[in-house]
Amino acid sequence: MGDRSCSVAIVDDEPLARRRLRRMLEACPGVHCVGAAADLSSAQELVQRSAPDILLLDIQMPGGDGFELLGLLGTQPPLVIFVTAFDRHAIRAFEVHAVDYLLKPVEPERLGRALDRARALVLAREGDRQVPILQKRIAELAEALKAPGQDGSTVAVAGRDEITELWIRSLDGYTRVATRHISRIHAERDYVRIHADGQAFLHWESMASLEARLSAQEFVRVHRGSIVRHDCIAHIRRGAFSNWVVELKDGSLVPVGRTYLSRVRAQFKLEG
Repeated sequence: MGDRSCSVAIVDDEPLARRRLRRMLEACPGVHCVGAAADLSSAQELVQRSAPDILLLDIQMPGGDGFELLGLLGTQPPLVIFVTAFDRHAIRAFEVHAVDYLLKPVEPERLGRALDRARALVLAREGDRQVPILQKRIAELAEALKAPGQDGSTVAVAGRDEITELWIRSLDGYTRVATRHISRIHAERDYVRIHADGQAFLHWESMASLEARLSAQEFVRVHRGSIVRHDCIAHIRRGAFSNWVVELKDGSLVPVGRTYLSRVRAQFKLEG
């Protein structure tokens, strides 16, 4: 995953929790702790001073909660892994594009997996400065190589092109992913995480841009941060606190945003 060590800051009002997280970080390769804070004001100062790549963030603290801190950090806060004793904030954490949501007491292996994901995002962001240019060049090359009568990477529909495949950058090149194999897509800050054929791919593109290029007959946006493929849906049902969720055939649960519920109902002709 590269030699760069990612910086991590801890924000938790419990001294014991801070010490435990520090010890676990020391055992995790590829990351190092740059400091810890116990409340919102000191956390804001810590982040501004040390500019960590990753934030291990508690939610309920003196002087405000972790979500308030994110609002104080501007448009480019660190990647966030929530570490909390409460599970009721999980959907909200999903909406602010947290990398992960860990419940205390956190197991070292679980924290390690979350940090691996966050570190991959940090390194991908740094390595993708030229991605828009490279993607354009790849698209031009694919168009130039397209043989008459063969299926290309796009299909013209009602005056616009709908993609049938994506080229996704990896550490050693590019991976072709057919859209028919994609089950769901989730926003992760400036990226999207695409789930296809049991694998997850990080792709540098906004949700709005990707949604516009996908077939509306095959995909539906169910949340500000989620798109799912129609034929991968097993159930659409009420979840906790009267929120609606989409359950996919692989058992994955995807929340339906309130502003997207009417769109989902209309798409599948659901009554009530």
